[in-house]
Amino acid sequence: DRARDISMADQRLSGERSRFPDIRTGNGYDVHAFEPGDHVVLCGVTIPHDKKLSGHSDADVGLHALTDALLATCGAGDIGTHFPPSDPQWKGVASRMFVEHAARLVRARGGRIANADITLIC
Repeated sequence: DRARDISMADQRLSGERSRFPDIRTGNGYDVHAFEPGDHVVLCGVTIPHDKKLSGHSDADVGLHALTDALLATCGAGDIGTHFPPSDPQWKGVASRMFVEHAARLVRARGGRIANADITLIC
């Protein structure tokens, strides 16, 4: 209700500690099409396959979604903001770098990663 919202805002602005933990969640998703290739990278694991996922980096949909979710927890934009596909320096890069960058941002902004869940739909 409105009174509770005002009370919470007042606590945050005054620096008082809330009796409730500051839990933030983020949601990320990623989609890549298949193209001819010899492997797919999912969550950092290279899997032999007769196709690959199309993308500028390694096209790891699992780690891209995790990166977006982590960035969302601290309002830091999305993966394309930090690693634009138009920038040649990210060509073929392992997506682990993106997750590590997002995790550093979360920690730098006072956050702590407690757990994560990735669901792959094939």
